[in-house]
This record gives sequence, C-alpha cells and structure tokens, in this order.
Amino acid sequence: MKRPKSICLSAILVLVGSLIWLSLNLSFIAVALNGEPHMSPFSFMTETILFGFLASLSLLGIATCIGLLLFKQWARISILWFAGFLVLFGTLMTAFYVCLIIWPSNKTPWMSDESPPSVISNMFMLLLLFLPMTFLGTWWLRLFNKPSVKELFAG
Repeated sequence: MKRPKSICLSAILVLVGSLIWLSLNLSFIAVALNGEPHMSPFSFMTETILFGFLASLSLLGIATCIGLLLFKQWARISILWFAGFLVLFGTLMTAFYVCLIIWPSNKTPWMSDESPPSVISNMFMLLLLFLPMTFLGTWWLRLFNKPSVKELFAG
C-alpha cells in the first residue's frame, strides 16, 4: 500500500515538533536539577514534575508519528485531538496578540504609545509563531477527517 505524501509529511512534522518539545523540556529539567541557590524544595519539585510531564507528552507525539506511518486508528484520533488543541490555542493567542497590537493600553507600562519598538516587534514575532500553529491544526483537522483518510486508518 502506497502511503499518501500528506500523511508522511504530517508524521515528519509531528516527529520534528515532538523532538524539539522533548529537548526543550529536558533542558528545563537539567537547569532545575543544577538548582538555583534560591530555589525552594517545593519549587524544585514542582518544576521537575511539570517539565517531566510536558516531556512525556512529546513521547506521545513520537508514538503518534509511528502510528501514523502504520495507519493505526488511535494515531488518527491522537492527531485529531492535537490538531484541535493547536487550533484552539493558536486562534486564542493570535486574537490576543492582534488585540494587543491594535489597541495598546496606556494603563500597561509594557504596551503603551511610548513602548519601545522591540515590544511591538516581539508581539509580531509571537503572532508569526501562533498563526502557523492555527493553520497546521486546521490542515490536520481537514486531512484526518477526509473519508479516504478515515478509510485508510479504519482497516
């Protein structure tokens, strides 16, 4: 059976994203393990548990990548959940940053008419991060809900 290129591309994107997410969270754990002198034991434990949990989510992404290449139904469902999260989170964050850029408030010192240009450019950069997340999630929702793809994963 020939694998559709869109499924292979999706699996590669999931794998790359999961490996980046895993490396980020493992680096945060390494920083926490080195220990800040002023870090309380509760903060250390909380950070280690949080970043350990987030790193474990990347393992689910790696498993989803393998499942997509093997046409497993659970992998299709997993990527649909992940795509829904990307669309929700990406849309909310895009709307948030668009609102901050369009309607700056003089009551917030970090975003006023006198804000340095770097604040505005940072917001545009974050907007450029969240907007593709929304489009990627939308593409995955459309792709993995197509009847032909559902049939491919059903058998």
